[in-house]
Amino acid sequence: VMSTRRLFVAIPIEHAVMLQTCFEKCRHEFRHHRVHWLHPSMWHVTLWFMGNVDEGVVNGLCDDMQQIAMAFSPFEVNVEGLGWFSSRGASRAPRSAGWA
Repeated sequence: VMSTRRLFVAIPIEHAVMLQTCFEKCRHEFRHHRVHWLHPSMWHVTLWFMGNVDEGVVNGLCDDMQQIAMAFSPFEVNVEGLGWFSSRGASRAPRSAGWA
């Protein structure tokens, strides 16, 4: 049985000062709620969630993504909203991930 890994393509935002500031404001705003925040070095913008991928193709896929990423220059993003993805299950389930 081939093992799999849950993969996604994402852009780290550790050098995106304004986006980091936006997330820090959110963190402050929700400080009294039961929210577990990841360390800012883990914050990112997901471009594509691939789901479960066979372990045997992961290294090649990562190499291909690296080559594609190197073809792009830095760019700006405007954040115009904020919300939450719900956890699987009932609609009253705790929230699991924020989006902007």
